[in-house]
Amino acid sequence: MNTTTIANATEYRNLPLALLTESKTNPRRTFENDSLEELAGSIRTQGNVECTEITA
Repeated sequence: MNTTTIANATEYRNLPLALLTESKTNPRRTFENDSLEELAGSIRTQGNVECTEITA
């Protein structure tokens, strides 16, 4: 896997989801399909209302 170092922390990039791995400290491990569908519908109609932060 290639590693990218970003010098400017305010730089934004689009990344393929395949490059992302879950955080071992994230307590969310399972998701109900109905809840995911509801979230997806909300994002489709209202957009993403808060930024998604990815840290290295």
